[in-house]
Amino acid sequence: MKYLFALLLPLALISCKAMDADNIEQGIKGQVRWFEGNLMPSPGVAAPEGKPVKRTVLIYEVTNMDDLTGEGSVYTAVGTKKVAEVETDKEGNFAIALDAGKYSLFTKEEGGYFANSFDGANNINVVTVEEGKVTTRNIKIDYQASY
Repeated sequence: MKYLFALLLPLALISCKAMDADNIEQGIKGQVRWFEGNLMPSPGVAAPEGKPVKRTVLIYEVTNMDDLTGEGSVYTAVGTKKVAEVETDKEGNFAIALDAGKYSLFTKEEGGYFANSFDGANNINVVTVEEGKVTTRNIKIDYQASY
C-alpha cells in the first residue's frame, strides 16, 4: 500500500484543482486577470483592473529566456521541467502547495504559454516559495493590450 501511495503522490502534484488558499501552508496563491485594448495611462483615468479568468497555471523549474521557443510573451515551448499545474476557479483564483524553492509561472493560452515578467538574469516570471510560507503572485495576462 505504501508503495502505491509513493507512486501516486507525484501524479497528484502534477495536476491539481484550485485549492482554497486557507488550506495550504506552503506554496503559491494568486489571481489571474485578463487585460486587453488601449491601456495607455491618462491623467484622471483610473488604471483598469482587468477581468478575472479561468486558466491553467503551469509551474516550471526556473526558466530562462534561452529555455523558451517563440517570441513575444506567448511561447510555443518551455524547455524546463514542469513541476505542477493548477486550474483557477471562475474568479481566477488559484492556490497550490509546493516545496520551498524557485519556480517560473506560465498560463496556458490558445497559442502556447504566456509569461511577461523577467528578472535581471532573464529568468521568466520567477516566484520564490519559502519554507512554511505562502507566496502571493497575481498574473496579469496582457498580450492583447497596448500601452
